[in-house]
Amino acid sequence: MTARKQSACSGPPKSGSRPYDSRPGSGSGRTPRHAQDQEDIHVILPAEPPRLTPGAARALLRVLVKAHDRLKDQDRREGAAT
Repeated sequence: MTARKQSACSGPPKSGSRPYDSRPGSGSGRTPRHAQDQEDIHVILPAEPPRLTPGAARALLRVLVKAHDRLKDQDRREGAAT
């Protein structure tokens, strides 16, 4: 028999001061569920809406049109799926 030099199978020891834990994170659906407190939300609206500048009115209109289009697309997809 010939003598062979033995090599280590494991790497060098890791340092003790690690910034993060090396354990894997929890999988999907495994996070703990916490009951949320349900509180009433009270909204106070003025008698009349504030006056908008023309630029602000255009920006608000763009936001509302985009939201309306998204709702229509979502309704179409849900209607086609059923």
